Amino acid sequence: MILLENTRFSAKEEATTQKLAQFYAALGDIYCNDAFSAAHRAHASTEGAAHLLPSVRGG
Repeated sequence: MILLENTRFSAKEEATTQKLAQFYAALGDIYCNDAFSAAHRAHASTEGAAHLLPSVRGG
């Protein structure tokens, strides 16, 4: 398990850059979104990484 600092503080996060999404995806084997309040945001750490890894929702 990897815990990242709040990714929303990065200016690149909102740009949903493919390079940043690939960096996040390289850190793990699956993507689990347990942040329901942020799930609607099209950011690199949410939408970007979810498209690059097998994804599940948290509960």
